[in-house]
Amino acid sequence: MSALVSVEWLKHHLEQPNLVVLDATYFLPNTGRSAEHEFLDQHIPGARRFDHDVVVDRESAYPHMRPTLDHWRDAMGALGIREDSEVIVYDALGLFSAPRCWWLFRSFGHRSVRILNGGLPAWIRAEGPVTSGVSIHSSTEYQGGHDYGSEMAVDAIGVQEALASGTAVIDARGAARFQGLELEPRPGLRSGHIPGSANLPFTDLIDPDLGQLYSHDALGAVLDRLVPDSSTRFVVSCGSGVTACIIALAQYELKRPDVIVYDGSWAEWGSRVELPIASGQSGARE
Repeated sequence: MSALVSVEWLKHHLEQPNLVVLDATYFLPNTGRSAEHEFLDQHIPGARRFDHDVVVDRESAYPHMRPTLDHWRDAMGALGIREDSEVIVYDALGLFSAPRCWWLFRSFGHRSVRILNGGLPAWIRAEGPVTSGVSIHSSTEYQGGHDYGSEMAVDAIGVQEALASGTAVIDARGAARFQGLELEPRPGLRSGHIPGSANLPFTDLIDPDLGQLYSHDALGAVLDRLVPDSSTRFVVSCGSGVTACIIALAQYELKRPDVIVYDGSWAEWGSRVELPIASGQSGARE
């Protein structure tokens, strides 16, 4: 089953009793935009805000790291989600941070989760209703879930082991950031990329006019250039583990093996001076 639902589907199912809609909007630190303020300004009626800076590993020094199972369960309860809830996620940019939320649900064993194709912009274009203010909902006691992190995520050591074994590591950041030509949006990070990794900007997978994934044929052509064997798993990275999940979504839509997300991504690698970096298209090491 596709991980995507259309605006028309959501319009017809918005009042479904076990349906929970989550606004999973996140903006890069250098944009000056606030996901919380924009949610309060307008969101799909009944939507609850999934905060990527709150549902995290509280003990980690790096942003957006997967939370513990206990914290995940607490967060799901606070959002009023039950084990049998059908969850629909979207974001205000069309397709940017919603895939990270989708991936998190799957990594904790909640498989009844899908993404609104085109996000809030598509909803507004289709004249879907919006509302403002705080979303009111009852909390639950979410006791389900299982931590599949060891199967779906990897740390810096795992990335090094993957490269040593010949496993592809794909970086979803833009080309300028990958090549070290552009400063990182988070202060204090070195510029460049993981030596041996390849670049696939997440924007190469998305129709810029619609904020939706390209067709299956187009997605397959893009991914095949970097990973010719479509039956193999590979590692994906980005700035902080968010847009890497767009590649994970593309793989899922193509019915290919799940990717492995480097959760720390460049927020970790770029800050750890003992880890080597490379710059330019040729990957000159520093």
